[in-house]
Amino acid sequence: MIKFKYNKEKAVEMMIYIVSKVNSCDKHQLMKTCFFADLNHLENYGRPVTGNKYIKMNYGPVPSEVYGMIQRPLPEEHYIQVDGYYLRALREANIKKLSKSDIKSIDYAIELLSDMDFQARTEVSHGHAWQSAELNQAISFEAMLEEIGDKDLMDYVRGANVA
Repeated sequence: MIKFKYNKEKAVEMMIYIVSKVNSCDKHQLMKTCFFADLNHLENYGRPVTGNKYIKMNYGPVPSEVYGMIQRPLPEEHYIQVDGYYLRALREANIKKLSKSDIKSIDYAIELLSDMDFQARTEVSHGHAWQSAELNQAISFEAMLEEIGDKDLMDYVRGANVA
């Protein structure tokens, strides 16, 4: 099983960065942007941005840790103001916590989803990785790599994941 260490600092900064860059960012857009940023970074650099675990939900993959920070923030986790479904960053992202390749993948995902409405974002996120999991269960990094469809990348990541 392929695993990546979850990096909360990167997840926080990615979340703030996305919410700051996307006009009228809602929860759905944040969740799908995180997914496609991680998928893009996995494809191009052999690792996701955050190592966040994704859960198959009805409307697409949901990064469980980011979702938790939005839905049930701890007192020290007030980075984002939630107003119904819409989000507003309470501070600027500390981009020093993100690599240039992280930012490139996040910007890619923001652009990919920029003109999509809720339905289109849902449909585009229902690829192989989402389809491979049971509802409310984790989506494996293997399934994400299978969605990318690069056997050499799969072999590389498997080799790099040997403890």
